[in-house]
Formats: sequence, C-alpha cells, structure tokens
Amino acid sequence: MLINEKTSNFSVFEEFSERWCKIKLKNGDVKKIYIVDVDGESEERDIIIYNDTGSDSYGDAIPFSDIESIELA
Repeated sequence: MLINEKTSNFSVFEEFSERWCKIKLKNGDVKKIYIVDVDGESEERDIIIYNDTGSDSYGDAIPFSDIESIELA
C-alpha cells in the first residue's frame, strides 16, 4: 500500500494492525515492524505505533509523512 496524503489511518489500521509488516521509508530505509496501533490524533497527524518485539505493548511511532509504502511481512 502506498502511503500519501489521501491514505486514511482507518484503512492502515484495518489491514495492518497487530501484524508484522515491512515499511519503506521515504529516505529509502526498509524496516520490519509489528504494528500495535494507528493514531490520527497526534501532533504529527497520522502515525503508526509499532515495536520490533511482536508484543502488544506500545513502542515507537512513525508519522505517515515519513512512509512511502507498507506491506505485510
């Protein structure tokens, strides 16, 4: 899924929440993450809350504006 200004946090939540995913950042980096939640009420607008352990505990956050694409791992 390509991430752009029209991507809704709900669609990302529905497809990727509580799953392992690979995200490609706009800077070219690729990360394998476990998505815990998607939040549309942060200062950064829409963010993905993730960790790299697979637990349902909260961890780090990445704003949609830094993400080029996301897919299931």
